[in-house]
Amino acid sequence: MSAYNSIANVKVNCMRSILKTLFLLCPPAFVTAQFQHNQLDSMHMVLQHAANDTIRMDACSKFGAYYDDVNLDSSVYYSEKGVVIARQLHLNLNEAEMLTNMSWPLVKMGNYPRSLKVLTQALEIAGNPSNEKNTWQLLKDQTPRSYRVDLLGNVHAAFDYLYGYTGNYRKQINEAYEGIRLFESVKDTLLQAYTYTDIGNAYIKLNKLDSALYFEQKALTYYSAIPFKERKYETPSCWTSRGCWIECRRRFGCGRCRGAAGCGHLAQADQPTCAY
Repeated sequence: MSAYNSIANVKVNCMRSILKTLFLLCPPAFVTAQFQHNQLDSMHMVLQHAANDTIRMDACSKFGAYYDDVNLDSSVYYSEKGVVIARQLHLNLNEAEMLTNMSWPLVKMGNYPRSLKVLTQALEIAGNPSNEKNTWQLLKDQTPRSYRVDLLGNVHAAFDYLYGYTGNYRKQINEAYEGIRLFESVKDTLLQAYTYTDIGNAYIKLNKLDSALYFEQKALTYYSAIPFKERKYETPSCWTSRGCWIECRRRFGCGRCRGAAGCGHLAQADQPTCAY
């Protein structure tokens, strides 16, 4: 499986994928104008005029991912609609993917019991190899098995997110490790980068700053291999500041550093520039 064609790219490539679908449904001139002037209206047109249930399911999945950054209630609503269609079509892995996507906004809304419920359902589906028999529209170089294993890793990453939100950092780390093991097996370095970041964050909360710095640096190693256009959750400046902050707190008990200049502790220790 391509390192950059992972489940995580649903959000990164959501608008691009919907534009491609629009070209199949509408005249190109109309698509271009509508997409530029009113993206959301165009996206809704895909859903309203879908030629079949699989396109409708895919549109709901993309809406669920898109609205996770915009409107949590809408994200859950569209994921629920997509789950219903996937069940009718017996596309079990797609159902598990949308259940997993639904868990993120549920966590942000504070609905931890329901997030746990949908993730438990997704785990049961993604953990069953027999569900590889019926798949739809796999990515290039993706097999039913690699899709299922990557999805299973993402379920564990979603559990890690849930446990991080609820303050159970030990469980968060355990789930993240399991996710990374699965991502490694299908060479999904993008989701490895995201998940190593979660482990680093958990160790910060546990005040184990040596471990935090190690895993944040490991995440940065994976992020640095990702083409810039595929990056969404990190920038070089934020990672430089974060590395300095961890190092400053670890060595001097100070949490005020915000970069190479920062609070001055690193410079006083004959490190005028940040190596992180």
